[in-house]
Amino acid sequence: DDRFGVVDFSRYVRSFEDELRPSSEAQDGIDYVADLAAGGNTNISGALDRALAYLEDERPGTIVFLTDGLATVGIESAEGILELVEQTAPDRTQLFAFGVGYDVDTVLLDALATEFTGSSHYVTPEQRIDAEVARLWEMVSTPVLTDIEIAIDGVDTYDLAPAGIPGIFAGSQALLAGRYDGLGLGCRRWVLRQQ
Repeated sequence: DDRFGVVDFSRYVRSFEDELRPSSEAQDGIDYVADLAAGGNTNISGALDRALAYLEDERPGTIVFLTDGLATVGIESAEGILELVEQTAPDRTQLFAFGVGYDVDTVLLDALATEFTGSSHYVTPEQRIDAEVARLWEMVSTPVLTDIEIAIDGVDTYDLAPAGIPGIFAGSQALLAGRYDGLGLGCRRWVLRQQ
């Protein structure tokens, strides 16, 4: 019952269809992408808003967001785009960010991926894009754990980084570092929900 959508953007935002299509129509989506041509400007906020409109609360949704530029149309600040996405995204939204080239907002892409249970990936013009996309697809298609909560009992902790670990995917790892006050061993208790 997988479904998909394609949103393309430059100054304007367009989409393959107005609603998600069944995976049996994937070839039509592939043909649509094959006919895309590069345009000017980068409407990141408009593209993300359109993609999020596809998603529903009752099903998990995954967005793979690819961009080769900085926001130049619509909301241009990283803070404004993050606020839009946080207000619009249904629960259980995953977002994987993919930046191509040197002119991308890595702070924005990293923040989007971190906030929405995903990861960010970058390719320079000298690198093979297809290899990195294949690695991204492997990760997207194999979630291991989501909605991870970590509690450390026995000591007071602070300066934990990252602030949260939203998900673990096949081939990835999670590392939580920080400081603590007090003496004694902290007991780790993991509260996990498998997807």
